[in-house]
Amino acid sequence: MNTNERITGRVFMIAAMALLLVVQTSQAKEPSPVATKDTVQGEYLGTDAEGKQYGAQAVLRSSEYDTHYDVLMFQGGLPGDGWKEGRPKLYLKMQDEYNQKLGLYGVDEFKTAIHYCGQYEKSEGKPAQLKFVHGREFIPKGLELKRVERPNPTFLMEPSQDVVLTYTEVRPQFDIFARKKYLIMDSRIIEKTDNAKLTLGDPIKDPRNPLFAEDKLWEPYISNIYGSLIFDEEEQRYKLWYNGFVVSKLENQTPLDQRARVKWHESERQGGVCYATSQDGIKWEKPELGIVELYGTKKNNVVLMAPHGTTVIKDPRDPDPNKRYKAILPQEGRAWFSSDGIHDWKEFRTDVPDRSDTRQSVFWDDDWDRFVMYTRAWSKKSLAGKRYGSYGYRLASRTTSRDFIHWPRATVVLEGPDLDRETHDFTVFKTGGIYVGMVGMFDTLNDRQYVELAWSPDGLKWEWIEVGQRFIANSRTVGAYDWGCIFPCDPMVKKDGTIELYYGSNNGRFFGWRDAFFCRATLRPDGWAGLEQIAAGAHSRHATVMTKPITVVGNKLGINADVHASGGFVEIEVCDPQGNPIGTSEYVTRTAKNAIVKWQDSKGFDLAKYQGKQVRLHFKLQEAKLFSFYFED
Repeated sequence: MNTNERITGRVFMIAAMALLLVVQTSQAKEPSPVATKDTVQGEYLGTDAEGKQYGAQAVLRSSEYDTHYDVLMFQGGLPGDGWKEGRPKLYLKMQDEYNQKLGLYGVDEFKTAIHYCGQYEKSEGKPAQLKFVHGREFIPKGLELKRVERPNPTFLMEPSQDVVLTYTEVRPQFDIFARKKYLIMDSRIIEKTDNAKLTLGDPIKDPRNPLFAEDKLWEPYISNIYGSLIFDEEEQRYKLWYNGFVVSKLENQTPLDQRARVKWHESERQGGVCYATSQDGIKWEKPELGIVELYGTKKNNVVLMAPHGTTVIKDPRDPDPNKRYKAILPQEGRAWFSSDGIHDWKEFRTDVPDRSDTRQSVFWDDDWDRFVMYTRAWSKKSLAGKRYGSYGYRLASRTTSRDFIHWPRATVVLEGPDLDRETHDFTVFKTGGIYVGMVGMFDTLNDRQYVELAWSPDGLKWEWIEVGQRFIANSRTVGAYDWGCIFPCDPMVKKDGTIELYYGSNNGRFFGWRDAFFCRATLRPDGWAGLEQIAAGAHSRHATVMTKPITVVGNKLGINADVHASGGFVEIEVCDPQGNPIGTSEYVTRTAKNAIVKWQDSKGFDLAKYQGKQVRLHFKLQEAKLFSFYFED
């Protein structure tokens, strides 16, 4: 693409930079830009040799990137006779350390080279002096200017020189000590503990499991299900999109009673996205949709022919009704949009942020003001001597996007504790001001998969909760419906706070003959993980937990806690910021699910008097486990 084509063609519009560029001398005043969410306008100012001002307007907006160079042009309408038409111009070049094209959102660090290729035409003129005005109001949420590399310290640039601006991703800024709800596993709010340890919650598997199996002709090998699950508030029903191989040559040709004599291998196959629905989350229907023809008929529940790893979400935010449902397969650079999640999927090409053929965890994150996707990366080197090591090592990665199309290179955020336990898939859920991650751990030594738990304050930095301990455990009975592998879906929270944990399961090993199922477990409200006594027992020293100062944002205090035995209790002292008690609760002697705390009447304590003020909470736990606390009006 030559210069004329750049000038006469389209101007690439870049919102993510939202960087005000100003060219001025010491006599010129700094312009006052006008900024909107997706647009930044500013002036390009300077003076000629006679002191006369000239200038042009700059507008940056978001657009697609289809080249390594993104062009911001200042042209035309320049006062005076010192400038030729189309000059000066500035080119914005985006690249990462691999010199690959980047979108602007969601990368840990990227560089933009501002390339000056114009020239002041008067013989007595000097190269323009560039000044870059930047501030929080001009930089998109989640990005900040990290450093400037320029040819000389005065920004005086000869033609064809570059100024390189390096940006870095920053975490959302909000007050973590002024929330409605706090999960106790959020270590940022804890000042100190005594005789207390953080342990996993206890999901209870539904006795009606499995809820359904691969029982249709077009389900010869569901594999890992990789379910995308929502409860549709508008339609008041559960919706599930699950992945399967709708054609799998080996399974199609090998009856069940012959499989013990046939060695399993990955055969020729085709993936499809299937759809199921339920009114109660227990009884599921696979409707005959009449969309895709398989085995000579369209009487099946296949909505989209796509490889496994395709993930579906509902996006009620999108003003375009034809894009309310979105699907993505990052490893192939493919996305689809649909009005109802069933019919008329339209395919679009996307960036390829990572090589993931597993389930993606995708959602709109208000804190980051963009889509966040947790996907899978691979180590660059094979693992000599390790089972399946020729493929490399699986890692959990993260990328973001404003439009669901442009996804920068994903950044690794979590990896297994050792080379025999890999982070195969990663389901992330936001609750109580933090991110909770259910990690599908692939045990390569035993060729099975189970689920562990991690948490993060921002979705970037993750901490394991009881690393090595299973959150959703496999059955101990060989051949049981979830003995072999477990693959978590998106959790659902019911109105009473009960958490529904749906998952795909197998009765065989990861690579081998196996049947697939869809299952359910439940978890008490906020029951991901809690603090309890290290040394427990009726006569053991109780556990204590002191929070950092937090702001009271309600007139009542509620807790979620389990009381394990007779004589067990939870007691809460409200303290001033210095730790002096100002109010004490009655003992909570029974398991509390979203229970409001009652105060001892003798001291006449009223939490409402402390609204907007900071207090500490001092918990005493005896034969009890504390999961969360919250304020309520």
